Amino acid sequence: MRVGMIPENPLEWLAARANALPFPVADTFVAIIQARAIMAATRLGVFAALAKAPASSAELAAKLSCTEKGINILLNTLVGCGYAVETGGRYDLAPRARKWVTPDDPRSMNHFIDFQYDHWEWWTRLEDAIRTGASLDLHAGMLDPAGWRRYIYGLHDLSKMAAKELVLRFRLKPNQTRLLDIGGGHGAYVAAYCRRYPNLQTVIFDLPPSLDVAREIVGTLYRDVANRIAFRPGDLVKDDFGSGYDVIFLFNVLHHFDEAAIRQTFQKVAHALNPGGTFVILDQFKRDKAAGPESYAAVLTQLLFLVTSNAGSLDLGEVRGWLEDSGFSGVRSKKLRVGPGTSFVRAIKRS
Repeated sequence: MRVGMIPENPLEWLAARANALPFPVADTFVAIIQARAIMAATRLGVFAALAKAPASSAELAAKLSCTEKGINILLNTLVGCGYAVETGGRYDLAPRARKWVTPDDPRSMNHFIDFQYDHWEWWTRLEDAIRTGASLDLHAGMLDPAGWRRYIYGLHDLSKMAAKELVLRFRLKPNQTRLLDIGGGHGAYVAAYCRRYPNLQTVIFDLPPSLDVAREIVGTLYRDVANRIAFRPGDLVKDDFGSGYDVIFLFNVLHHFDEAAIRQTFQKVAHALNPGGTFVILDQFKRDKAAGPESYAAVLTQLLFLVTSNAGSLDLGEVRGWLEDSGFSGVRSKKLRVGPGTSFVRAIKRS
């Protein structure tokens, strides 16, 4: 699915087909305004307030300590963007938006939306990254505790959806009872698998600041399985993962590292797995240059990774070769339905 100008009547459709519409205006000026309006509505508490009850702009302004003029303009912008509806001077969440922006809804994306303030700042470095190759190091001292909290909670919002799909499409064997999730600090994946497999014991390996947030998430949102989720602080490049695992996850991590670090990681994973154990990777992979949802998503995330880690999306064929060189066989990949451009790769440690 692409983001862009959407014709709403036959005349606009014809104009779009004839390339008579200024698409760059929509893709820059309009996109910026819409994104910032949604971000502001999240951070100012507009979505949270409307999720409880419809309100007038005056009522919301008083409740949120904002000017009525500012709230009124923001609300009308949200109506135009399809996030709110207005009836008789009172505003409510639009049906299509309600589940995604209601804070208490388990499907809410509010944390991820709030995390976009960090992305907004990081994108100011794009031109320097392109000119000089200098990038940010997202995981090395760049985030303060509040930043780590926004980051991990934001990732948790996205991972909840992927976890629901993965737990159905990648099933554990009865004898697979120990699972390690490398870089899974938000806890969504291990919690989903613990809920499905009552005999499963899991470990999250991640940087200490990430685990500080992980303990909070697991302790509040996954209390029912918290006793089967342990935490192992460490650095993927520097530290050992332990041993005796039946399954190891490495989800949305590879794009931060170069080939040398990835090969080293694969070797450490092979050491940590029991013979016949399963290694599962989830990431954004480059496939071919054909236009399509996967290509569109992959090239956009590639640009983000250039800024945040100077690495990027990997070629699926190369990853397959690195896995085989590290002692794995039976490498298979499947596209993730809820994440265009994202695939999960399964490999078996050779006995």
